[in-house]
Amino acid sequence: MKNVYVPWNNIQGFFSNVNMN
Repeated sequence: MKNVYVPWNNIQGFFSNVNMN
């Protein structure tokens, strides 16, 4: 998993994307 900046207002979508991949 890369260290990338993700806005906290989109953190749920970010983790969902990580789980999908």
